Amino acid sequence: MKTKFINGVSSSPSMSLGLLVTENALQVQPDTVEEEESCKELLIRPDDQPDSDTRAKAYLWCREFLHGAWKSLSEEDFQITVIRGGLSNKLFLCSLPDGAQSVGDEPRSVLLRLYGAILQVNPPKNTMSCNKGDSRQSNKENQFQGAEAMVLESVMFAILAERELGPKLYGIFPQGRLEQYVPSRKLDTCELTTPVSQWRLQRRWPSFTG
Repeated sequence: MKTKFINGVSSSPSMSLGLLVTENALQVQPDTVEEEESCKELLIRPDDQPDSDTRAKAYLWCREFLHGAWKSLSEEDFQITVIRGGLSNKLFLCSLPDGAQSVGDEPRSVLLRLYGAILQVNPPKNTMSCNKGDSRQSNKENQFQGAEAMVLESVMFAILAERELGPKLYGIFPQGRLEQYVPSRKLDTCELTTPVSQWRLQRRWPSFTG
């Protein structure tokens, strides 16, 4: 595994915080091509596109953190689609065009995760306070807690990726991260009780608790 820390600058899409770039080996794929295509149909609609500002930032993040063909990819050829199913975060599938040739072992598709409001522990705008000083102090504490929660969540994700217990981590920046795209879907309640699901869960559980 290769890990690199980069200090961004204000003109960078990643702003001026420390950046973590990491690559490790993990292959998590559906059992069949049919399952993969089924997962894509459930979550991705080709006509569901992000706004132009999000698209531009996503392109710069992919260029900055990913290697190989991503470094020479033009913004016109950059492909991005909204992924539905995120509870609080905004999810996007960023991909190389079909005609682009791979230079090395770079991923052809990655998941862009932009942090949602659940990690921004700010009080509602209509919250009233009789003491302005207490209100400002409370806002500062809430903002600190939100930033602390994002850092903790990112650290946990990086540890799981390094131990090959989760998707690869390609880059972390203040607004979110780039990670391995694993075609998948949520299990239905009835599927959780099937013998196959129970066996798979029991087989994997020791790797998380040991």
